[in-house]
Amino acid sequence: MRFIQLPKDGASWQEPLRYKFSTESTEPENLTVEIIDETLQQTIATLNLYATSKGDIDIAPYLRDRLKLTPATSTRAIILSRSPSAIAVSVVVNGVKSAVRHFFRAAHDYNLIGMLSYHAATRSIRRGDAIRLTLFAQANIMVTINYDSVVSISPTQHNLLTKGMPAEIVIPTEQLRGTKSVEITILYDGTKTETVTYMIEAANSASRRLVWYNPMGGIEGYTFGHSLRLGYNISSEEIAGVDKEMLKCVEGKQRHRLCTGYDTSKEIARVMELLLSPMVLSEQSGLCTPIEIENREVSFDSKGLLHSFALDISEQWKGGKL
Repeated sequence: MRFIQLPKDGASWQEPLRYKFSTESTEPENLTVEIIDETLQQTIATLNLYATSKGDIDIAPYLRDRLKLTPATSTRAIILSRSPSAIAVSVVVNGVKSAVRHFFRAAHDYNLIGMLSYHAATRSIRRGDAIRLTLFAQANIMVTINYDSVVSISPTQHNLLTKGMPAEIVIPTEQLRGTKSVEITILYDGTKTETVTYMIEAANSASRRLVWYNPMGGIEGYTFGHSLRLGYNISSEEIAGVDKEMLKCVEGKQRHRLCTGYDTSKEIARVMELLLSPMVLSEQSGLCTPIEIENREVSFDSKGLLHSFALDISEQWKGGKL
């Protein structure tokens, strides 16, 4: 048994990922095909092919069912962990294993290391929001964090063996009292260095931060300066309790309108990519909850450049006063 064709390393799991193989025998036989998550060492799916001497399967649908683009969450500690936007896979046919392949949200040049999140040399973030970046290196990543603060905060260093998978770093800012900025220096495979600085601004209770994944699988975030409450959709019903006592169950959704600030057309274009993400989340104090986008409005200036962007969103009602 041998593999005739494998997908390219770094291919997209949103496109067909075809594996072709042959028993190299004229006699047909039954074949058992296993799709393996190499990172977790778990079987994703098992397929049975009957009375055949060759096979041609597309594993992409099985990967899409498994991959959930849910960010890591942390309210206090810094986390450097594997990103959920990519997966390492092998295929085993009657005990014969293929080479391991790494698949990304969009096709990625496997030799290109660096940030998968869009970034500028300097960005701003409001206190309470978490700094999030997706990074890629073939072997290892070392992140050094320095703080410009009125109180003494020692630099921290974080390391991760990537094994050819993208990584995600989460830096909560809620506890960084008196900190003016955070400087993050990333060393990829001991050869390439990138530095980005986040200026920490005062918190605003009326703001709302959304988190999503860009087409390359890099995590993104944007803080909308003002969240306008549009209303609630509330429903209730009576259900029988343990002692057959009737209890009232209330559930519903709350709706808000979010508008971008005075940003560059490039920044607005970055934020608009959340419309292409399979999941958009609202972040509060480092914790992320899914939302639904119900409506969107885009405005252009007199030169035809992106000017502003507005969203109507809905999320589960958390209770309390209306």
